[in-house]
Amino acid sequence: MKKIVSLFICTICFLSFSLVSFGEDSDIHRSEKSNEYLCSSVCRIDLYKNNKLEISGYTESLEKADTISIKIYLQKYDKKSRVWRIFRTVSASEKNSDFVICSKTYKVTPGLYRAKAYHSLKKGSTKESERNSTKIIEVN
Repeated sequence: MKKIVSLFICTICFLSFSLVSFGEDSDIHRSEKSNEYLCSSVCRIDLYKNNKLEISGYTESLEKADTISIKIYLQKYDKKSRVWRIFRTVSASEKNSDFVICSKTYKVTPGLYRAKAYHSLKKGSTKESERNSTKIIEVN
C-alpha cells in the first residue's frame, strides 16, 4: 500500500512538473558520480502566480535502503554581498524504502532564486550521496 501511495504521489508530481511554469527553465544540473544503489535524483523549482515558488524533488534507489533521504534548499541571491543565502529548507526521509519525495510552496518577494538538493542513502555499510541544482528563476 505504501508503495502504491508513493507511486501515486510521484505520478502527481511528474504531471505537475509538466505544466508550464512562469519562470526560467527549471532544468536539473546533476553531479557526476557513479553509485551502486542510488539510481535517480531530481530537484525542481517552479514559479506560479502571485510570486509562489515550489521546490520539489525525489531520491530513488535500485533496492530498498535502510535510510533514504532528500534535503532541498531554496536559496535567494543577496545582491549586496553577491552570495546565495539559504531562504528555506524542506526535507524528507524514509526507512526501509527505495523512494522518498518532498515538496513545499513558498510565497516569495522579488529576487533571484534557485534550489539545491542533497540526496543520500544508507544500505548496510554503504553510504551514497548525490547533489543537484536548478537554474535560476527571477521573481518580479
